[in-house]
Parts: sequence; C-alpha cells; structure tokens
Amino acid sequence: VRADVAPGERFGVGLRLSGQALEEASASEAMAAMKAFLAENDLYVFTMNAFPYGPFHGTRVKEEVYLPDWRDNERLRYTNAAADYLAEILPEGLVGSISTAPGCYKTNVDGDAVAQMTERFVQHAAHLVAIERRTGKTIALAIEPEPSCFLETTEEAVAFFRDHLFAPAAAGRLAELTGLSAEEAGRALRKHLGLCLDLCHAAVEFEDPAATVASLREAGLAVTKLQVSAGLRLAGVGAEARALLAPFDDGVYLHQVVEKRGSALTRYDDLSDAFEALGDAPAAADREWRGCQPPSTCPALQALGI
Repeated sequence: VRADVAPGERFGVGLRLSGQALEEASASEAMAAMKAFLAENDLYVFTMNAFPYGPFHGTRVKEEVYLPDWRDNERLRYTNAAADYLAEILPEGLVGSISTAPGCYKTNVDGDAVAQMTERFVQHAAHLVAIERRTGKTIALAIEPEPSCFLETTEEAVAFFRDHLFAPAAAGRLAELTGLSAEEAGRALRKHLGLCLDLCHAAVEFEDPAATVASLREAGLAVTKLQVSAGLRLAGVGAEARALLAPFDDGVYLHQVVEKRGSALTRYDDLSDAFEALGDAPAAADREWRGCQPPSTCPALQALGI
C-alpha cells in the first residue's frame, strides 16, 4: 500500500495488539525488531487500537469484546502498557492516539460503575501526563462510542465528559495524582482524553454529521481519532429482511441494529434480536434499519473476495 499511495515517502500505520500480543511485543528484542521493520519499510506508527483485549477473529466475540472493561484494573493496566509501547515508536512531533472501549457494555452499568470508570480514565490520563514528562511525546486516549454500550451516542459521550471526566472533581483527582495545579490538571484532561469518532457507529445511530461536529465543538471535546468504517442500511424493512440479512448473522460478532420508524428509534443488541421483533411484518416505507457489520465476516462478501 505504501508503495502505491506514498512512493518514496514514509507511510503511517495503526496497530491493534491484544493483551497477550502487547506483552510479547513489549519485550526488548521484539521492540528492537519492530523499530527495525518500520525503518526498513518507511513506515511509522501514530495510533493504536487498544479496544479488543482478547482474540478478535475466528472465535465467538459478541459482548465479550468489551472485557475487561473500564471497571476493571486490567483494562487500565493494558491501556497504560499500550501507551508505553506507542511512546517508544511514535515519531517526534506527532500526537499519538489510542482508541478504547466506551466504558463497558450497557447492561453492566450499575452501582458504582460510572465512578469506577471515571477513576480509571483519570488514572490513565495521569499515566499519559507522566509519559509526556518523561519522553516529551503527547498521547491522547480516544474513547469510542458504540451502540449497546455505556457511551452509545455522541450526546451521551458529551454528557459523560462534561459531568465526569472534565468535572472539577476529576481535575482535582488528576492534580492529586500528578502534582499539577487544578487549572493545569483541567487542561491536561482535555489534552489527553478525547473521542474516537467512528463514522459507522454514528451513522447507525442516525446522527447528523454536522450536528455531531457542532456539539463536540461546543463541548470543547476533541476528536482524537477518526475511524472510517462501514455498516449496513436497509430501507423499507419488512418480513423479507430476515432472508436478506441472514448471511450477516454470524455467531462471532455483535451486529447492533438501530431501527428508525418515523421519528422513533428502537435499538437491538444483535441482528437475531431485530429478527425476533420483526416477525412477519409487511414492508413499511418509513421503517429503516442500520447496523454494525465487519464485512469480512459475511459469507456473501467473502465469496466475492471482499
């Protein structure tokens, strides 16, 4: 790809390392091999995907893709380790980014979950402050809203950042962890904690792009990572939707579906849930489905070599 689109130039790539892969890649010999490989091939790493912690292909993932989530210290440890790894290979002068899970799966939000997640996000921000002090390199966490999760929409993300991550209490906690003043800590939170805007997820939620950008600007919430990804859209949904979409209903990934009928939105955690709710309903022109779909998992697309 580099040879085709950037001949004679350095080409930026992103890495996705699971928990086990990250541990192995962080060993001194493996790190040296990675640096040599990047230099020899005119590549540089500017971003990492630290969202899926475990296997992401060839086995059932579904809602387990969010585990360990931000209620768990292992998620914090893993994300800190990802930041340490990126700091080792991030070119001077670039701001690095690490995308991560949207807190946790929505059904796991109970009790002290929000406070637990807020504390770990702030602790990670403190780790990023320490990296910047030690290396001079700036890295920002990019929290990725996704259907069926604690942070599902841009509106929910804006509210969480405003009421929790950018709140005076969070700045005070970061000041305690880093020795920064409260004012400096407030700026550091906005510098090191931002949003991963996944265009598929936003489209599945029927978000208007201009309104999304406007709300983020108004909230002072930075888009620290942008993901251009694909989903599925089916208009005029009726009973035939089951046959049309059955090839996408695998046992590996969640395929969250959002239905719009008139001005009302109905959310389903997976295609199978949407099929069950559909029944034998006749096609309706005002009924539209949008859903998340890793295209490589669809047998119909695989048959076409896509």
